[in-house]
Amino acid sequence: MLKKALKKAKLIGEAFGSEITIVTVIDSIRYLDMDYKFDAVRDGIDLSKQILVSAAKEFDNYPNPVDTIYKTGDVAEEIIDLAEEGHYDVIVMGSRGLGVFSR
Repeated sequence: MLKKALKKAKLIGEAFGSEITIVTVIDSIRYLDMDYKFDAVRDGIDLSKQILVSAAKEFDNYPNPVDTIYKTGDVAEEIIDLAEEGHYDVIVMGSRGLGVFSR
């Protein structure tokens, strides 16, 4: 699903000459009661960084600026906050299905 979202974002961005921001959010809220929360979040952040590096490679020849951001917290809240702060015109979302920690 990620590749589809990236391709769609790239097509839209190219059509309108837009800057692209690629974001991944680690949902740390549901892991509050786990003994290994910090390890799980750290592993999730490491995986997020790998995902962002890989995603950014899809835009190697993209003519406009591309930025990457990772966040931890409640996914919906983080996306809404980022959308409001960044004043984005369009948000294209992909899904990793069951989530980063389920695999």
